[in-house]
Order: sequence, then structure tokens, then C-alpha cells
Amino acid sequence: RMFAPLRHRQAGQAFVSSIAKAANRSGAIDRARQTAERFIQEATRALAERDGVALTETYHRLARYAIDRQH
Repeated sequence: RMFAPLRHRQAGQAFVSSIAKAANRSGAIDRARQTAERFIQEATRALAERDGVALTETYHRLARYAIDRQH
């Protein structure tokens, strides 16, 4: 029920902000960020093992942007 406004696309800025603050207070955002960091490290290692992957740095920057961006 709590997320019904999101499902029905009726969430106002205040509602979205309150959900974001609650997620931040609970530690969920930090845990998700840590998980994403691990995925980036694993992917970077996997790409480094392959010769000739010209887009390795681009992939790394894109992943870093996804984690570090601010809304």
C-alpha cells in the first residue's frame, strides 16, 4: 500500500522525497551502493582479462556515473 502512488504514477515530489529519505535512513541506499561497487569491480576484472576490449574504460565510466550521479 505504501508504494501504491508510485505504481499508479500519482506520486508527488514530497512523497518521492519522503521515500528517498526513509531509504537513506534505513541504510538501503548505502547497501545498494556497496553492491553496485562490487559489481563494478568484478566487471572491471573480467574485462581486464580480455585482450582487445576497447570499450573497457567506457564501460567503467558509465558504471561509475550510474553510481555517483545525483538526482
